[in-house]
Amino acid sequence: LKDDLAQVGKAGVIRFFPKGESDGAIEFYNDGNGSLQKRRLGQINAPFYSKQGTGKRAFVFTDPFELLRQKKVELFSDFPRKDGIIGLLEPNVAAVDTFVAANRNVRQLFVVTSGKPENKHAELDFFNNLKGRYLKLGIEIDTISHEKALSRGGPDLSR
Repeated sequence: LKDDLAQVGKAGVIRFFPKGESDGAIEFYNDGNGSLQKRRLGQINAPFYSKQGTGKRAFVFTDPFELLRQKKVELFSDFPRKDGIIGLLEPNVAAVDTFVAANRNVRQLFVVTSGKPENKHAELDFFNNLKGRYLKLGIEIDTISHEKALSRGGPDLSR
């Protein structure tokens, strides 16, 4: 909240904003049946969060809740990271292109899937698009579930 990346309303609406942009947001609201629904507001051209790493791996989160659930407050520390992290508000190839261009040491991208059935098709299209783009650049693309990212070599946030 202090970084102006999220806003929580009194009615329970949660908005995530792209870092450094004010043209759009992703809003989550209660549908009245106890589940959250997602709505896009405006244009989103930037990720919710990105941090360069010193190593060759980077993790691409397609859902801001999954990123926050995995890393919590540690995510916003200023310590250098071994693995790069990019947290998207929705699958966005252009945002990943910008991240990879700024992080030329990256040789492996892991797309952390949300595991939500309603996102499966969009995440698969996104993954296949990235794989086609980065194959010729020698960057390996793979998917990893949120649970596996937590238990097996997920993003290293150590100093």
